[in-house]
Amino acid sequence: MSTSIHDSLFARVIVFKHNKKKLIFVSCDIIGYYDDIYLYYQKKIIKKYKLDPSELFLTATYTHSGPLLTVSDNVNESINYKYTKELLNILIELIQEAIENMNPVEIGIGRGSSPVAVNRRLMNIYGYGWPDDGGLVKIGRNPNGIVDKEVLVLKIGYYSANRQIYILSDYK
Repeated sequence: MSTSIHDSLFARVIVFKHNKKKLIFVSCDIIGYYDDIYLYYQKKIIKKYKLDPSELFLTATYTHSGPLLTVSDNVNESINYKYTKELLNILIELIQEAIENMNPVEIGIGRGSSPVAVNRRLMNIYGYGWPDDGGLVKIGRNPNGIVDKEVLVLKIGYYSANRQIYILSDYK
């Protein structure tokens, strides 16, 4: 069990509005929304802000250093249960703050590539298992494997102030 904080974890929210529809993106430094957590958070947030489920996107940065979210108040998971409840309250506050502070923005998109990706699936070309685990695929560096080098970027900013407020990138 952790006894201190090594690095802070963050949550980020951005809200778009067009006519009466909203689009809310929430990103948290957690490994993911497992079990019923996504539906639990989604239900609470869409009820609070009167959203359609399609107006809310909950995403995770896939960090291994954060707590695992849980809705179980089992004694062995009580710290994570508290964190799950606290994080939901923080997200609700962040969403409210983002809604109250919306401003017109400009959105731009871009595409590029990065040479740093590597395929990590070593294939056993002989069709029989590795001596140590009996599998056909092993984790390692496969310089001949397929790699997606594409980098997609979404930039959101205030045009008049020439100030960027948010960048979203997708790189595998």
